[in-house]
This record gives sequence, structure tokens and C-alpha cells, in this order.
Amino acid sequence: MKVLLVSHGFPPMANSGMLRPLRFVRGLIAAGHEVVVLAAEEAYFPLLSDELIKLIPSGVKVERVETPSRYHFSLIQRFQRKLKSHLPLYDRVATGFAILMRMLLKADYPGLTLKMNRAIQQFVSRGRELAQDCDVVLATTQPFWILSVGGSVAAACQKPLVLDYQDLWTKNPVYVAKRRERARERALMRQAVAALTVSRGCSAIMAEVFPEQKEKIHTLLNGFDYEMYPSSAPSSSSKLALAYVGNNYGGRTLVPLVKALSLLRSEAISLDVWGSISAEEQEQMQTLENDSICYHGVVAREVALEGLSHCDLALVTQIPGDEMSLPQKMYDAIALNKGLLFIGKPNENQRDVLRSVELPVLAGETAKELVALLKGLLTDKQRGAIPAPDKEKAACYETTAQTQKLVNILRGCLVGQQRDIKNARENEKSIA
Repeated sequence: MKVLLVSHGFPPMANSGMLRPLRFVRGLIAAGHEVVVLAAEEAYFPLLSDELIKLIPSGVKVERVETPSRYHFSLIQRFQRKLKSHLPLYDRVATGFAILMRMLLKADYPGLTLKMNRAIQQFVSRGRELAQDCDVVLATTQPFWILSVGGSVAAACQKPLVLDYQDLWTKNPVYVAKRRERARERALMRQAVAALTVSRGCSAIMAEVFPEQKEKIHTLLNGFDYEMYPSSAPSSSSKLALAYVGNNYGGRTLVPLVKALSLLRSEAISLDVWGSISAEEQEQMQTLENDSICYHGVVAREVALEGLSHCDLALVTQIPGDEMSLPQKMYDAIALNKGLLFIGKPNENQRDVLRSVELPVLAGETAKELVALLKGLLTDKQRGAIPAPDKEKAACYETTAQTQKLVNILRGCLVGQQRDIKNARENEKSIA
């Protein structure tokens, strides 16, 4: 079986969203299948990793299309979302005002729009060429328009289409979808022979939104590949070592934890943070005047994981009201045999993972709750009883287990397509 994987991001681009397509490629190649990747140019992404390139199996063909950076308008897009949240009754006015602000602040706004349209056309054109001798087209988010590229390519070449949702699209709580996007997603779901999501919760929501397509929807967890991680060991420090790796957006924040640390004023706790956090979080951390609290900024993934491998507990920040997410940082912690501390309330999908690897739920939404938790964890540290996942039970999230399910889904797509072609031909004969 030969698969065309359409993914905007792919190594050496380095963030958690690039890991899923990389695991797909590694798993499919290991299972004896061929993969061709269509992705954006590396220049589109601000953070690159040579280490991730080494993990791409030899012989995998990666075709790239020049794409303008989607981070160009990130500031004004955040402003637009903020404006919409304050003016829900005037959505069109808010949108129009935000577009006007874009044009005033960025003189090349119309040009960039044309560049993006041209990039999409190039994606589709190159995808059609590559799909000619492929058996199935697998399109994975984000951005969401990449699903449309996959749909166009599959339709033009009459290949089965599989959609992979790393996040929900039009039902995403932190994304405001337009009407035409909702219509496009419905059309893509009708076209697709299968749709993959990253959690049972996401699958349930998709089945509610598309009840007539619910048989196509499958849960394929993100999981991890042990080869992507450094060796891990318990913290050798006498301090309780906390670590956070990630980017805070959509209401995620470390502020309750930082306030809890300021209340405790304990030199027996250390905190290391790698990633993008808000100015407020950085200011709060600086007020602690504690050498054990360190913000390392945005660094390569392998550098952050090396730091994470030496901690006692990995931190997870929650988006308020998000009942679906299963962030990659959870799987990172499990792969490195670390316990998890949630800043916010874990959703049911996350609790399922914790139960499956026999990890206790350690979570606090307020500084007061986190103070009580940290005091107990300090005692656990002294007793050598910091919680860690059951390594044998964590094996179900390893790439090999997830890949077999993916292969079965893709094979089912091909069998279904062949059956449909056969039925269509028999219908044509009977009509004749």
C-alpha cells in the first residue's frame, strides 16, 4: 500500500503537531508500506530541529511547497478573537474592524492573501501529481484548510480520502469557524472514507455533529515513540522538581502555580519552564526571587525533553471549558515515566489516560488547592514515593500499537473502494 500524507507541518519543523504525521510515517514504513509526504517549506516555521530529521525513515520522499508564515498575523488574530469575545452580538462588525486593522498595520495584507491562495493551489497541483500512483490520501491538520487540499487531491485522482483531526475544526472551543467552513467540513466528511480523531471525546462530538457519518469516525490516540525521547531517570535533586514544556494559549496559564509557590516560599521546590508563556506569567515568576525557578524560553524540542527527563512531575495547563484535549505533553510525561500535575481540572479523556497507566489525579485550579497538593508531594518526595505511570500498561500508547490500527483503517478504505467500484460496474451492466 502506498500512502500520500498531506501535512502542512513536517520535520524539521518542531512542535507537538509535527509528531503525529512523523509517527504515521515511521509506523507505516515499519509495517512495510510506502509513504510520500507533501508538506510546507521549512522556512514557514520559526523553530526547526535537526534531531527530528534523523527520525524520518530513509527512502521517504518529502515534497515541499512554499507557504507564507501563518504566524504573520498572530497578534492581530488574537486581538480579533478578544474583540469577538466581548462583542458576541456584533460578530460581523468585530470581524470587519479586525480586517481593517490588519490592512492598516500590515500594508502587504492583500498580497499575503494572494500568496496563501497561490500556496494552496500549489499544494493541490503537486498533490495531484503525487497521488497518481498512490492508493490512499491521508490529510492531517493543522491548519484546517489542509483537509480541503487533501479532499481536492483525492477527488481529482479518484483516491479514497482519510481525514485526520489533531483538533476539532468547526466545533473547536477556541476557534471561531465561519459558515462556509462548516459547509466545507460537511462536504469533506461525506467524501471521506474514514475520519480519525485523537480522543474518544472528540470522536463522540464528531458523531453528534455528523450522525450520518459516525461509522467512518475512528479514535487513533497520539501516543509516543520511545525513540523520540532521551533516557529518563528520577530527579537526583533533594528538591521536588516540577517541569513545564509547552505553549500557553487559549486561557492556559501557570499563574495559579506561581502564586502557590509564592505562598509556600519553599526552597525545596524547583520549577523549570520551556516554551511560550505570557508576560504576566514571566512577571509572576520573577517576583519569587528564587534561584530554583527558571524560565528557559522557546527552545528545540529535544532540549526541553532533556530537561523534562530529570524532573519529578510534569505539569499540564488546561484550557478553561475544554472537555476534549489530550495534549502531547501528557504522552511525553508517560514516555519519560513521569507523574503529572494538572493546573486546572482534567477532562474525562485525560482521566481515562491516567487510569489506564495507574496514575493518581493530581490537580488544582486555585493557588490554595495547589499549595495543599505541593505540601503532600514534598512529603512524598522525602519518602521516595512520587507517583509514576505503570510502564507495562503505558505500552498501549506506543506507536507500534497505534500504527496497526491505522494500517487496518487504511486497508479497510481500499477494500471499501474496490467494493464500491465493483458494485458501480455491476449497476452499469444491469442498466445496459
